[in-house]
Amino acid sequence: DFYRELEPVGRLEIVGELAKRALDYYQRLPAELRSPETRRNQALALTRYAAVLLNQARNDEARQMLDQAVPTLEALRKEGDASEAAAIGLASGLVLQTRLRIGSPEALAMAERAVEILKPGAQAPNASVEVRRAYAVALTRLGLIQTRNSRNEAALVTLPAALEVLRGIDNLQADNDA
Repeated sequence: DFYRELEPVGRLEIVGELAKRALDYYQRLPAELRSPETRRNQALALTRYAAVLLNQARNDEARQMLDQAVPTLEALRKEGDASEAAAIGLASGLVLQTRLRIGSPEALAMAERAVEILKPGAQAPNASVEVRRAYAVALTRLGLIQTRNSRNEAALVTLPAALEVLRGIDNLQADNDA
């Protein structure tokens, strides 16, 4: 939530500092206190910190964070973590990784996977705003990558779908002040 509120006003250093503190906490956590939940939370903090680093053009550091976070979240999901947080975190990590792999065939596959991960939760009755927002971000990223890869017909389906998801959040309209 802090990230979403502070990014538009350029205050990512605050989010970065909070994520860094969370990472330091998880690094110091004794083994006997580690659980699947703490592993998930650490991976989510890594993902959030990677987002900040990418926005600061610190790509190598962001890659290191994502190279830890994405496999951890994938493993947790394979182990049965069906939480919305794990799905959103994994999809967000994949979307961030596409920014590091612009123009590569991997970027398209990652974006498609992010959409697939979020689609069931986002299309469920009473889906949360968080999962719908993450789904719209993943769809937008996929549409942009499709365009970059000359898959314009697919992008003409994907990008309006992202807009429709965003409109469905609190019935947003183009003239809303919020």
